Amino acid sequence: MLFYTTSFTFPHRSIIQTVIIVYVGSSVSEPHSPVKQSPLVARVAHTEWTDATVPATVAEPDLTAVVFAADGSIEQTATYEELTGDIHEGDVIGKLTFTQNGTVVAECDLIAAKDQQAPNIFQKVGVFFDRLVRGFQDQPTVAESVLLNSTDAIADL
Repeated sequence: MLFYTTSFTFPHRSIIQTVIIVYVGSSVSEPHSPVKQSPLVARVAHTEWTDATVPATVAEPDLTAVVFAADGSIEQTATYEELTGDIHEGDVIGKLTFTQNGTVVAECDLIAAKDQQAPNIFQKVGVFFDRLVRGFQDQPTVAESVLLNSTDAIADL
């Protein structure tokens, strides 16, 4: 039985594959964000706005797990919190779960990479009318949450 240690790679990172996959690239974060060394992995919808998303990063950017290569590829699922009110950098706003052949091999919290203010009273009036018009036009009334992260296939080395 041959075991590999694999790092879950996030967008815009370079990796070198040996028996252990080693991270050697630069990280991605929102411009001007204090969260500097964490990758941007998702955009989570803020339900009080029609078009606002909160950039999300991982609480553990160097997450690794030991997996058996013959058990198949790593799959990921993201679950998102329903975001309302003011969101502050570092708030938990979701979770990434990595599975292999139906078995959870790793989990990681998604955290807000920057603050997102809730709409004030005047903005809420504008959002109301925007949603009213979108409803008549069969358009979404809340932005869609998007997972930007991808998992690489496990390859025999």
